[in-house]
Amino acid sequence: TAVVVQNGTYNGQKAVLITFLHEDAHIHCGSAQHLNDIRRGIESTFMTFTLDAEGFIANCNSLFLKTSNWTPKRVLGKTLWRLFPDTDEGHKTAQAIWDTVHSGSVYQGDVEKITKDGVSYWVHLTAIPTFNDEANEKQYVFIEKDITKDKTIQQQLEKIAFIDTETGLMNVHRLERDINEMIAEQRHFSFVYIS
Repeated sequence: TAVVVQNGTYNGQKAVLITFLHEDAHIHCGSAQHLNDIRRGIESTFMTFTLDAEGFIANCNSLFLKTSNWTPKRVLGKTLWRLFPDTDEGHKTAQAIWDTVHSGSVYQGDVEKITKDGVSYWVHLTAIPTFNDEANEKQYVFIEKDITKDKTIQQQLEKIAFIDTETGLMNVHRLERDINEMIAEQRHFSFVYIS
């Protein structure tokens, strides 16, 4: 009999799910093959990499290498932080991801990363804490989908919607949105509007 223990929440409270798997049932349902099929499907569709228990990159797939321009020799053994822009925002994002997965929770969100050459790109990231039986330690699996084109289009649409084409300054729609946000946050402010 195998025992699987998972941290989670139930009705808003922290909980532990304990599952008992009988060996015969486990083999009978063919779950090992099922998991291998899922793994192959994910690795052929998404960029993936794995961090070891200390946060160092242990492995990655070819889609990750192609998008990030890293080579295995240059990226394996590097930290998660190396994959993010060397800015305050980049450091905060990497730290938030690490804190989330290190605490046993799944992280999911759109994040900006950089290639080996320092070129920015965007991914939808899902980071999952796991346990490696062979190494007898925690590992963290990162699954990413490149959304750079979507982000570029979104930024262009926002620019069209909120920037005056003649002056390059904020237009009335952007001003109204910003003022409504400040009112909702009950912030005190003043502004001068010149038509």
